[in-house]
Amino acid sequence: MSEPSLALLEHALDVSAGRCDPLGTARDYHVCALEFAQHSARPGEDAHDALLRLILDGSGVVSILYRAADRAAR
Repeated sequence: MSEPSLALLEHALDVSAGRCDPLGTARDYHVCALEFAQHSARPGEDAHDALLRLILDGSGVVSILYRAADRAAR
């Protein structure tokens, strides 16, 4: 994952819980989720397939990133 995405990921839990302000835009958090998915991809999966799988499986990390994106959009 890129350095900016790692920074967003480190703070996403606090952002999603409203304990601190977002470090980036909603798009930045969505890109972070996609990068996380790419990092978590199984053999034969691209980043989008992996993201869909993670969403459907209820990934806590992806959920937190999407909640942080929602806060950043406000």
